Amino acid sequence: MQAGQHTPPNADAHRANPRQPFRFQQGTDSLMRYRDPAAFRAQRIAQIEAHIARQKSAGTLSPARRAYLERKIALLRA
Repeated sequence: MQAGQHTPPNADAHRANPRQPFRFQQGTDSLMRYRDPAAFRAQRIAQIEAHIARQKSAGTLSPARRAYLERKIALLRA
């Protein structure tokens, strides 16, 4: 594996037993997107809104970035 790449959590198990699949850990978001799309969208909207609030309080949210994030939220709500 090259430097800078993520080592899957089961890499040691794979080395001990090469027949065990060598796979990257699935994030809950990627699975939830397909299992429960409505819950995924609600969670994603909450994450983006929290991000906007943090950026606004820090004073680092540009108008263009805010417009982009609001469009993203509108697409998730559609």
